[in-house]
Amino acid sequence: MTPVFQTCVDPGKGNCHQACIAALLDLELSQVPNLILFGDHEWWNVYYYFFYALGWQLEGTKYFKEGKIPKLEDSINGHFDACVPSRTFEGKTHAVVIDVNGIVVHDPNPNQLWLGENVIETGNLKSWTIFSKLGDREETND
Repeated sequence: MTPVFQTCVDPGKGNCHQACIAALLDLELSQVPNLILFGDHEWWNVYYYFFYALGWQLEGTKYFKEGKIPKLEDSINGHFDACVPSRTFEGKTHAVVIDVNGIVVHDPNPNQLWLGENVIETGNLKSWTIFSKLGDREETND
């Protein structure tokens, strides 16, 4: 995981998610689509197919309120794309990279307000994305 910082921090227009994806995949920011540009309904399709093209399957999103915690087998090299409340803009969310213990290992905002916090212990983790390498999981009919 190579830290990549967001270039836009305006509320509702920030590219923190784009920066987290770039960091997770060791890519340049310009190599990752800025999901905020695709609207509320289309961004997930872009996100899904972008990862698929790179050999990753998005298995879905887990929500901390359900009492779930991140599992190593659902990560990209031990890291997750996670959602926390914004500390810059009230009522907004922010994307960060966490490890399997819930520690923010990368905050793409240059202010770094989340860096080092255990968002599981503080209850600030909203959700994280579950990944698997294509072909690593067996198909089930559950």
